[in-house]
Amino acid sequence: MPAAARNTLIFCILAAVAAASWFLSRPPTEVSVVSEVEQDTPLGYYLRDAVLIGTDTNGKISYRIYADEVEQHDANDDLVLRKVRVEYDSSEHVPWRLTADEGTVEFHGEYLDLAGSVRLSNESEEGVVPTVVKTQQLRLDPASFVASSEEAVAFVRGKARISAVGLRADLKDGRLDLQSQGYGQFDD
Repeated sequence: MPAAARNTLIFCILAAVAAASWFLSRPPTEVSVVSEVEQDTPLGYYLRDAVLIGTDTNGKISYRIYADEVEQHDANDDLVLRKVRVEYDSSEHVPWRLTADEGTVEFHGEYLDLAGSVRLSNESEEGVVPTVVKTQQLRLDPASFVASSEEAVAFVRGKARISAVGLRADLKDGRLDLQSQGYGQFDD
């Protein structure tokens, strides 16, 4: 490489290094960033495919609440559940399963309020016709095994159908009490 070309190349490299060092050593320019944070929803937490576990007084698992989604907002600390399923542990000998579109649990509350296509069905034994109760709202006290509703309910067992307003169900004892305006249809 001829000396003139080499000197030109060295000069270009030195000029580039000087420009880079000048650029990097400049004092930072103040950038004024104005941002307005809008919160449409309050802060909280969100879970997917959640399982909430309830225990008895001895700490043994009594029931499980499954939900596709769980939300909790700072505003009131309530839990909002979507696509809910409640199942009791087999040791409790409670053959009932509950499903609903939504549920709400108050913070430190003992009730689970279910809404939207609520279905209470028993896990019947082989050869026994299952019992299904349908309503739009139901309150469950999972620790005492009691479910209740003041809404219209439909009771279906095989071809037998009974409609009423209001229900109190003791899931442990298998007792269903329809409250009022009962109407039944029993086909052979």
